[in-house]
Amino acid sequence: MASLLNQVYEEAACLARIDAAIKNRICKARDPRSGRVAHSHCVDARPPRAGLCATCWSPWCSRVTLAEMPRLHADRPPLFARTPDTEEGLTEDPLYRATRDHVTKRPIKAALTKVWRQYGHLLPENAERFVAEFRRDFHARSWELYILRWLARSGSTVIKAPGHGPDFCAEHPEFGRFWIECVIPTVGKDANRVWQRTTERTWNGPPDGPIQLRYTSAIQGKIAKIAAYRAKGLVAANEPALIAMNQGAILDSDLNDLELPLAFRVLYGVGDIVMRIETDTGRTSLEVQPQSAISNARGTPISTMVFAEQSSHVVAGLILARASTINLFDHRRRLLLLAHNPLASTAVSVGLLPMRGELWVEGGHLVHRGVVSPYGRFSQRSRRQPR
Repeated sequence: MASLLNQVYEEAACLARIDAAIKNRICKARDPRSGRVAHSHCVDARPPRAGLCATCWSPWCSRVTLAEMPRLHADRPPLFARTPDTEEGLTEDPLYRATRDHVTKRPIKAALTKVWRQYGHLLPENAERFVAEFRRDFHARSWELYILRWLARSGSTVIKAPGHGPDFCAEHPEFGRFWIECVIPTVGKDANRVWQRTTERTWNGPPDGPIQLRYTSAIQGKIAKIAAYRAKGLVAANEPALIAMNQGAILDSDLNDLELPLAFRVLYGVGDIVMRIETDTGRTSLEVQPQSAISNARGTPISTMVFAEQSSHVVAGLILARASTINLFDHRRRLLLLAHNPLASTAVSVGLLPMRGELWVEGGHLVHRGVVSPYGRFSQRSRRQPR
């Protein structure tokens, strides 16, 4: 009887905090067992349907009892299931199977399942279609789940996207509604394919050129998509749109991100770093070479100054993850980077979204906040604010 009374008391205390939080448009969800803040995010001032927090749906951030929670997820299929004895099983992603079966991937499997249970109702697709595509394309769909979790913890209210526009929609208390379109560059095919190692023990990473082509193709493709969404009226003129790119599907691509992530270099036209030596004095200096374009296998020049092209004004910036999704869930620190578009028609101010590092153009120079790269000037932690 005493334990039952304690549980009722804890639930009543949690509900009182949630009621007060909704009035202040901030939800600070606390685990009743530990009393710690699990996460904090904005909620709609109007109570959502069934009295649930529209972002969490977690047991301690809702107005339903713990006994009612299984009913909310009963119509949602499990994210990981046994391989079917059909043609669908033949197309199963090896990384999906490894995450499901391998003992070392259990924490990743648990993290993805938790995101699916808490936020799966906010995905634009229906549950059956998402699970089927998750089984076939693990990289892309697990990246969407990671971005969904990040959005829910970013201080924004996640709004379910209509399904025929960008992947995610959210509303931030500072700059209002914004959109995110996810993309995963792959190794490509034929002559433009990025060579991948197999059994090599000594390896410095693939060459820059093929990876740059894959990045520019993915980014420009999403820019064209967002432009089409704006033309159709799905994304309003005053609503920022961001591209969220994960480069983890290309093996060892992070080895090319030394002084500056390669994905950011193709945005601003940053080339290789060279050392100049004065023969008469012996003095040395480092210099960054500009790079406006690279050539593909057919010899066609491809722009590496994506954010200098007028067509890019439809996007506010590029969110970047330099690691595969299965390596992102292992870390508690912030890992996402954001490059701001200087030509954006609707921009996102620096420092409003939780990022490990941000990069923008100021006075004709690239400046940063936080940590953007593993080495060099952009690896030094900065608290700079834009002028």
